[in-house]
This record gives sequence, structure tokens and C-alpha cells, in this order.
Amino acid sequence: MPGVPVEAQNVATNDISRTTTNETGYYAVPVLPIGMYLVTVSPTGFKKAVRSNPELPGGDQVHQDVKMAVGAGT
Repeated sequence: MPGVPVEAQNVATNDISRTTTNETGYYAVPVLPIGMYLVTVSPTGFKKAVRSNPELPGGDQVHQDVKMAVGAGT
């Protein structure tokens, strides 16, 4: 889904990095510190989805698909 806001919140520091999905629904949040994250996706017309505690190890990329449920956005 294109144009969807995505937030990655560091659990230890509460720092939030924001991005938006591209035309194919792919998103990337570059240069995140090592740690545990909450990933929040909140498209218009769908329920907000939160992936809790995906771990980002050093120097790696983490693939996080998010299933969206139709409903009122909050």
C-alpha cells in the first residue's frame, strides 16, 4: 500500500524514526541503532497496526510485513 506512514520507536530510548511506504508498499528506516523497536503502521481507512519488539541486530536488515485490517483509523 503506497503512502502509508510508518514509525519505528526504540523501546529503550523512546526515539521515533518516521518514514512512508513507497509506490509498491515497501518501507525502509535507515541507520537505526541496535535495539528493540515498536513498528507502527497507520494508513487511512485501516486500523493501526503495531509490531512489538522486532529486534534490530547490528549491521542487519529486518524484514517486517504488516497485515492491515479494514476499519476506522484511530
